[in-house]
Amino acid sequence: MVIGKQIVSVLRNLKWRHQNLGVQKTAFGSRVKVKSFMDHLVFKEIFTDGIYDEFIFKTLEKTNGEAQARTVWDLGANLGYFTIRCCEIWNQLGRKSPLHFVMFEPSETCSGRLEENIKAFNQKPFSFEIHNVLVGKKSGWDWFIEDEEHHLGQCVSEQIEKKGKRYTRKVSYRDLSQDLRSSRIDLLKCDIEGSEVDFIKSYKHLLDNIASIIIETHGERSKGFVKDSLKKIGFENRPSVQEDEESDFSNLFFSNVKGGVACQ
Repeated sequence: MVIGKQIVSVLRNLKWRHQNLGVQKTAFGSRVKVKSFMDHLVFKEIFTDGIYDEFIFKTLEKTNGEAQARTVWDLGANLGYFTIRCCEIWNQLGRKSPLHFVMFEPSETCSGRLEENIKAFNQKPFSFEIHNVLVGKKSGWDWFIEDEEHHLGQCVSEQIEKKGKRYTRKVSYRDLSQDLRSSRIDLLKCDIEGSEVDFIKSYKHLLDNIASIIIETHGERSKGFVKDSLKKIGFENRPSVQEDEESDFSNLFFSNVKGGVACQ
């Protein structure tokens, strides 16, 4: 059974290498690179299935005026697909005011590719900051595994010598405390591969200036912790038709009911 699944996985990847190497267009004309089956899955979730669309629209269409600048933080920016979808929705809404993105992605492979993917949007009204660091903890570093074929990296306990296209490197954590105190954030997306609990523990008292949060949780314990913690500090969980109760991974949506930039 296991061998059969492995064969299917290999054949599936070969299929997508053949069909999807190169540039793919979204329904709204954006062009992004799809190099593997994992790229395809993320592309499908964000651009075809629109798993974040409902909440992005609800957040970005709130405004105190047409000239109001808005800010989106993307923790775990990956290949930039989420950011590109936000740009598309901003254009769909007909907004001309500035939309600024602060993006955090520890993978060298992904950082290079996301810079390529967002080039078409790197002009008014959009602007981007990209930080090649880990987030979650306030200090220290971790070994971060890189894989040029399977771009979804994660922290590991020990160094792995480079073997083919798979290796680890030491990546530092960035303390976001001052940035969170001084920033007014309309939407924060957090998809940091299991470090979401560390993020909430580290910064739960510094989230007052955030209007809306999208956070991916891993497992029931993580999901329960995130829901309980954000509820205690004034965030309301917004149910989504996309949520799969059977999945180990859950995308949770929260609005700041006590304040937040888009709720004032």
